[in-house]
Amino acid sequence: MANQIVLNYLKNYSGKYPPAQLRQKIISSGYSENDVDEAIAILGLNEQAKSVSSTNFGISTPHKGVKWMKIAGVVGFVFLVFSLVSIVISFFAASLLTNLTSLTLIVVISGILSVVMFVLFILYYYGFVKMGKYTESKLLRFSAMSIIISAFAIIVLVIVSIVFLYSFISSAFSPSSIALFNPVSSPISGNAVAATSSAATSGLGTLGWILFLVFLLLMLFILVVNILFFVSLILVGKKVKFTKIAGFLGLILIAVSIVSFIFIASNPLIMISMLVSSAARVGYIVFQVILYILGLAVLLLESLALFDASKKFESA
Repeated sequence: MANQIVLNYLKNYSGKYPPAQLRQKIISSGYSENDVDEAIAILGLNEQAKSVSSTNFGISTPHKGVKWMKIAGVVGFVFLVFSLVSIVISFFAASLLTNLTSLTLIVVISGILSVVMFVLFILYYYGFVKMGKYTESKLLRFSAMSIIISAFAIIVLVIVSIVFLYSFISSAFSPSSIALFNPVSSPISGNAVAATSSAATSGLGTLGWILFLVFLLLMLFILVVNILFFVSLILVGKKVKFTKIAGFLGLILIAVSIVSFIFIASNPLIMISMLVSSAARVGYIVFQVILYILGLAVLLLESLALFDASKKFESA
């Protein structure tokens, strides 16, 4: 009986690529020659698979184009190294800050680092968009692309929030607002100033609530698409190594994070106990370390999955 995965793969791509090239690609992915030849015979592609075109489409032709999944895998390991280095740096943060006398230098370095990490983040999840394309997983493509869009939405929301905060501060400390608290300096127009300032404050307050609501909806959207992302990794587990376990661990990470957040939010005394009890602080730190290690494990498995997918679908 023919291998159904091999048969489906040949059905889907026989019209796009030469059968000889597909045969070589499937065999290099770990399937036996017998399985591939049997599927080729069933589909009637025997003669085409045996022939090697004199053009650039022979079986030895390497994959052309950018290997996005391989790049994303490298980015994943960069994130791993950065995460580990950041832990070490955090222990020496106080001494480093005292040595850096220029606040401008700190801001510039942080800004550059943020831009670099944002670009790497986009490249990382674009690798999963490509993985979804090659594994024919619409859910993986949708969820990975949604995460990318969410990243851009967060940037826009941060910029709008900064502009809003600047407008609010400018309104609060404008000459008219100052006059409001000092009506003696402007006894005639005091009521008009008060009305103007009240209207401006009310408008800014409404905008602030709108931004807060948008932020909550965006966080909910990010939570949902991340759940879908890990579910999609589980579903492509038969085609790409490491994706299934990465998906399961990712869902566990999300579930534990949600439960812990709800538990702490519904029990405000827990935060107070951590301030007065060393045992509670240690327990909280241990819990955070476990979550951190679990997150690193998910990142490692995802990166390995990207390399495996690149080897199967982006190599000749």
